[in-house]
Amino acid sequence: MYTGAQLYRQMNACAGRLGAGGMTTILVVEDDQFVQTSLEHLLRSHGYEVITAANGQEALERIDREAPDLVLTDLRMPRMDGLELLRWAKVRFPHTAVILLTGYSTLESAIQAIRHGADDYLLKPCREKELLERIQAALTRQEVFYRLSQIEENLPAIAALVNATEARDPYTRGHSERVAHYATLLAREVGMPQEEIRTLWLAGLLHDIGKIGVRDAVLYKPGPLNEEEYRRVQNHPILAAQILSPIPGLRKVVPIVLHHHEWYNGNGYPDGLAGEGIPPGARLLAVVDGFEAMTSVRAYRPAFTPEEALERLEQSSGTQYDPCLVQAWVRLVREGRLSPPPGSLTLPGDTD
Repeated sequence: MYTGAQLYRQMNACAGRLGAGGMTTILVVEDDQFVQTSLEHLLRSHGYEVITAANGQEALERIDREAPDLVLTDLRMPRMDGLELLRWAKVRFPHTAVILLTGYSTLESAIQAIRHGADDYLLKPCREKELLERIQAALTRQEVFYRLSQIEENLPAIAALVNATEARDPYTRGHSERVAHYATLLAREVGMPQEEIRTLWLAGLLHDIGKIGVRDAVLYKPGPLNEEEYRRVQNHPILAAQILSPIPGLRKVVPIVLHHHEWYNGNGYPDGLAGEGIPPGARLLAVVDGFEAMTSVRAYRPAFTPEEALERLEQSSGTQYDPCLVQAWVRLVREGRLSPPPGSLTLPGDTD
């Protein structure tokens, strides 16, 4: 475990980036001296303070001593590989971002890296611009985690984080707030307890927070995604779960957010869960998230009418969506009980 002094240094480092901002420190872990030197020169030229290590064991010693903001590490190294370093680093310093560099990427290794807490992974050789973008995105996610760890259920701060995520694309502004409201309506329709309704509302607000780790060029690409781009989009529920799971007040939200893209027939992601194996809150969130997305304008298509969206939900009932929840949502909307979100962000109460 990390010590109190180590955690204190980490929190201060992150707080510095959030404020006027001290220099950000990056630890480069690479056994190839030429690659290590090249990365060091590139990062220094863009204003980062850089420290280096030739293997995972040496990197752990440097992390203990200097608490860097981000670790950029090769995957295959002598003495300790990148995944083992990642596991140890995240135990000792959960507030340190870690990006893996590898020339041997498969979907399995990518998912394994994310599951063990990696903030991102990059294929070698990578373009300088992309590397710098990924580093900045990883540091931003660590700032988000820091803010959430301080606020737990502080709604104005949560709203600010959601707005920051959605502000990157004018087509998605307000999406999360609408999903949270719709989730509340459907949860009441099917008789969920009030405590679970509040958890669902928070999950609706935060379900896309992991998209802060997906590059704009991928997230808002007007055309079809290639396999690598689609894989990165599929990682956003895992990234969201990593951000939210260490926060005591949000732990019940995590399984809902993590699994809201699972399909009822098992063809969804990230785990391919099916039917009753999908958490109930995640099945419910999937229905209202799908409806809200279909009835909103996107860069690549106009909005569907509510009736068109309902018909599409019915067509996907039993494959993508829980049939019982689709039936309840269709009934609610067709009976004219779909109210707009309230003007202010308030946690659902017993008298709402």
